[in-house]
Amino acid sequence: MGTVCKDNSENQVTEAVELRTGYRILDYKVVRFIARGAFGAVYQVDHINTLPFALKLESNNAETRSLKMEAVVLRTLLPLRSPYFCRLFFCGKTEKFNFIIMTLVGKNLNELRSNCPKQRFSRSSGLQIGIQMVDVVQQLHSVGFIHRDIKPANFCMSLENPRQLVMVDFGMCRKYVNDGGELRHPRWYVTGLKGTVRYAPLAAHHGRDSARKDDLESLFYVLVELLVGTLPWMTMEDPVHVEHSKQVARTVGLRDFLSGCSKQLVHILLYIDNLRFYDAPDYAMIRGLLHSALESYPHDTAFEWEEEMRSERRKSEYLRSKEEVELEDG
Repeated sequence: MGTVCKDNSENQVTEAVELRTGYRILDYKVVRFIARGAFGAVYQVDHINTLPFALKLESNNAETRSLKMEAVVLRTLLPLRSPYFCRLFFCGKTEKFNFIIMTLVGKNLNELRSNCPKQRFSRSSGLQIGIQMVDVVQQLHSVGFIHRDIKPANFCMSLENPRQLVMVDFGMCRKYVNDGGELRHPRWYVTGLKGTVRYAPLAAHHGRDSARKDDLESLFYVLVELLVGTLPWMTMEDPVHVEHSKQVARTVGLRDFLSGCSKQLVHILLYIDNLRFYDAPDYAMIRGLLHSALESYPHDTAFEWEEEMRSERRKSEYLRSKEEVELEDG
């Protein structure tokens, strides 16, 4: 992969790193803005001869640099050839920003949940997505990284297959093993809460270092939100109050926390809470419990968003073919 980028002089970028439609980087052209995060922005770009891609960038002046870590993680994942991760096609830099070009994905779980009746997935869809989330987290852990920011917005559906989950945003990842493959010792104290408060594990609230078990705790909160539509601490902003609510949810508030959920989720939460820093999680056991819960629901039906995504893809392919015909005629 290259690391040098041609920067067309007529295409200038503002200090906030906002790219206008039509901005060119190498053979890629900006089509539309997708999202802005704490450390940068994401755009859809089209290669002049092939399919659309995603362009993610961050300013050279950004106080926190996360794009380098993202590129490192995506490169490390490439040999897996896993459908759970975007493929990294190119990384580079201009005078004003660093960027990576990768697979374009569809809507994230937060957007999909918000579009559902009662803002929650069906039990069948939610549990099947939960199983895929366990798979993807296990694969990330298998190459030596923990994510540290598991949340619905960091899981998207593939544009190629609306039933396929894809994990995104690896800027906050950290290696939990050293170059020799040995587990790293926990730091005595971690300054500042890492991740997103709503889904942060208790260890993050207490200033403790993250481990594989903490990714699973965050994943559990995500799963409950997808199934129930809310979390007891959903409207809280103070991390102290959120942490207290998470503690209550494990005792007297357990019934409300897991309202309507299968009993298997109680066993999963207890298992995760009993894991220690160095423990290797039993991902297969967690998947098994989710599969057991899924047996009570039909799981051969389409996900709520499937038909909409397939329709959008057909429309996009039609418009693209129409543009190609017009170019040939011109």
